Amino acid sequence: MIGSGGDSIGRILIVEFTERNGSAFDEVMQVLNQHSNFEQLQLKNMPMLSLPGLDIYPDRRKVYRNSNEINLTTKEFEIFYLLVINKGQVLTYDQIYHKVDRQAQERSHRLIEGMKQA
Repeated sequence: MIGSGGDSIGRILIVEFTERNGSAFDEVMQVLNQHSNFEQLQLKNMPMLSLPGLDIYPDRRKVYRNSNEINLTTKEFEIFYLLVINKGQVLTYDQIYHKVDRQAQERSHRLIEGMKQA
């Protein structure tokens, strides 16, 4: 228990359920709600983006196709999401590279600056 000024925090439970586990979530909540001192807090979710056959959860970096999760790396998700939010627009390789890989852009800039000074 963590205490400060007379207040204390007991045990904290953080659980993530996928959309497919909706009934399990409902069962867990039913049990927890039977306790009068139970307090539920939820994070504000970003809206889900939906395309035919695809559900995209930007805040969790998750993509589902027909309720099956598509495993993407962080970079793959960032590129995919960038293309989705820019639907109907043509993006150049440089635009994608600079928006998705800012760290690589900074490394390249430092490398070029170092080469100029040499």
